[in-house]
Amino acid sequence: MAGYPREGPGGGNYSQRPDNGGYGQSAGMNQWDENQRHNQFQHSEMTRYYDLHSRGWDQYSEMADEPRRGRGRRHNPHPQYCMPNYGPQQRNGGEWKRWRRDNEEQHYDNRADLGSRLKQRRNARGSIERFVRGVHMPLEELTAEYRHSPYSCVEPKPYINWEERVPRYPGPVEFRVSRIAHVTTEKGLNGILGNGGFKGGKRDGGFLWWGLALGQDEIAEAEDRYVDTAFPIQSPEKEETWDGKEEPFLSKFTTSPVFKDGSRYGNFRFSFSLEEILREYSTQFCGGAEPVIRVWETIMYKQEIMYSLMIHSPEFHLHDDLPTLGKNVEGVCAYHEGQIMWHAHAISGSHEWRLIEYRDERWFEAEPVQGKVWYMWDHVTLAFYIPEGEVLSFPKKRLLDCLTACRNGDNKLNDLIGHRKAKAIVSKLKRSDV
Repeated sequence: MAGYPREGPGGGNYSQRPDNGGYGQSAGMNQWDENQRHNQFQHSEMTRYYDLHSRGWDQYSEMADEPRRGRGRRHNPHPQYCMPNYGPQQRNGGEWKRWRRDNEEQHYDNRADLGSRLKQRRNARGSIERFVRGVHMPLEELTAEYRHSPYSCVEPKPYINWEERVPRYPGPVEFRVSRIAHVTTEKGLNGILGNGGFKGGKRDGGFLWWGLALGQDEIAEAEDRYVDTAFPIQSPEKEETWDGKEEPFLSKFTTSPVFKDGSRYGNFRFSFSLEEILREYSTQFCGGAEPVIRVWETIMYKQEIMYSLMIHSPEFHLHDDLPTLGKNVEGVCAYHEGQIMWHAHAISGSHEWRLIEYRDERWFEAEPVQGKVWYMWDHVTLAFYIPEGEVLSFPKKRLLDCLTACRNGDNKLNDLIGHRKAKAIVSKLKRSDV
């Protein structure tokens, strides 16, 4: 019989088929292979768009742009950025780590043909950071930027691609925060009290880092604003129909480390009003002038998105290319009258609730779901530039008044001693200062 075999690779003994003349797997098998490769290549071409946009790129094979036998292979438009297909023994032997160390910089720096603003580096702790300078990208925009970057095909892969698994949650939610906090270790505490204030970090380029201090009051106010935005009041009569007795829902979703008492950075927290810090910074480093607040970076980790702000003197011109923050209430964050207005797009560390909307009652409800779904969470940090050898100083009594002990965070980044021991140290310091 002329033509190609009618059966696939597992469908019989090739040496007994009339197509190859009974001479084993020579001419007939080669012709069958050629036909199969042609068909699979066509299948790969037809499914290229679907695979690229719905499943992502193959992150391991250096031949990721080749079709696979049987089912279509995911198409990778940038195979040069992908890791070799090392086996388990080679990966355990360190081959994979050596390849990543030797190749990540030279591969990731050449992005002219990719059209992506996302860059990559390692921080002082050795963790990989994907970042964009001079802009605060909201979650949706950052997701699209990541998927069109070369880093989407290499480890570590963030949870940013898991949005389809996440139940509905509130967002964006506007928080108005007037207090900031600096968390440190016991060693850092002794240095701050010994210096009479705060110095810039040596490995951070002279910057002093603060985070937003959020409590139940800020969460309750944010919930009211979220409801008012979702259900605008059309008339005074409709406002009178709402009795305000519904159960709060936003606190069930605010489960990220930003809203918890614990910290990954230490067990000693200094909390000040943002207005006080800016006033002292203006007096000590700006000659009474108003400090400059700039949009610095959007930084993405495996589960965390950090929006950083840079605060410096008007005489400091090293980062004049960065835009100033201003009062843009539509952005991720803005500054107005001593408050940071933060539009949070990801407020949950893990998702265990689903948001239910009741439009007639002008309210939302949190409904429990089965299991946990991990997704990204975001937050805002403020970096004050402190010149080398100088201190943002405060009286010791004021430092102790603003000092509290905090619990251990989930994933420690510094040496933690626990809440009980930290609380005892804080109590002893405050008694000795009386």
